[in-house]
Amino acid sequence: MNDRAKDQAKWYGIGLTVLPLGFVVLGLISLAIFFLKANDEPGQAGGNAENAIIFRKDIELADLRDYIDMLAVSIGERNLANYGNLQQAATWLESVLGPNNMGFKVERQTYQVGGKDCHNIEVQITGKSRPDEIVVIGAHYDSVIGTPGADDNASGVAALVCLANSFVGTRPQRTLRFVGFTNEEPPHFQTSAMGSYVYARRCKEREEKIVAMLSLESLAYYSDEKGSQDYPPILSARYPDTGNFAAVVGNLKSKAL
Repeated sequence: MNDRAKDQAKWYGIGLTVLPLGFVVLGLISLAIFFLKANDEPGQAGGNAENAIIFRKDIELADLRDYIDMLAVSIGERNLANYGNLQQAATWLESVLGPNNMGFKVERQTYQVGGKDCHNIEVQITGKSRPDEIVVIGAHYDSVIGTPGADDNASGVAALVCLANSFVGTRPQRTLRFVGFTNEEPPHFQTSAMGSYVYARRCKEREEKIVAMLSLESLAYYSDEKGSQDYPPILSARYPDTGNFAAVVGNLKSKAL
């Protein structure tokens, strides 16, 4: 749980559940399948539904490591101060989700910050019976200035890619979108330059019905050392102080979800 999540928890009030870290990706996939009532009817991946199933693969631990290594090691620090790397990260995410890999048709939402093009990367599976109800699963692919961003947030992007892979060739009841956001870190955090802000504004302008949003953030950090996890005072008595779990955090309005 990073400092930003702690601050939000302190000031806005949250519901929080902890999960063993080893079950994070499997749990997210199971949650998504249950919520979306996905089935095995051929779906829309890359507009090539009859062949979409060939793009699905069994995800292994090595794949997660490879995705994180690509962003944090091969590409490295990714932000407007390292603009070439930020562009490379967007292109890589577009490629791994795209027609030659998972088979999805990829959309870039491009907007400018300081005269530079920035891109949210999106793929969509249109729902079978409730296509107007949209579930967004997102993760930001940029990193804090001065860091390679392995945990924050290459790990979230790796989970995003694995989740997208799990839905290749399926047709969920609701429309499902997987989105890689840019410019989520300072100095753009909580400004109109945030990729998620730009994306949400477009959803509002289009009058889209977003029924749920799951944000995948900082999933890879792990420690069995006692005292390795702390919280705002209001939460410290309720949750474990060993950082070997993942937290599911939401505001009180999202309690039903």
